Amino acid sequence: MTYTAYKKYKTVTEWWENEGSGKFPLQLPMAISKLQKEEGLTFHEAFEKLINNNATILVDDINN
Repeated sequence: MTYTAYKKYKTVTEWWENEGSGKFPLQLPMAISKLQKEEGLTFHEAFEKLINNNATILVDDINN
């Protein structure tokens, strides 16, 4: 996973407001929050679990 900007944030809300909104589908923060509640994961753990389990796939912006 090459996307690391999420590591700057401590909560899904903080990440969504500053980094995620407009760049990622709304389902991602919803899934992160669900994992945090159901499995007691931190924001970082939940984010990484979704990526590592291929539940979410990040792609590079071809313009960058």
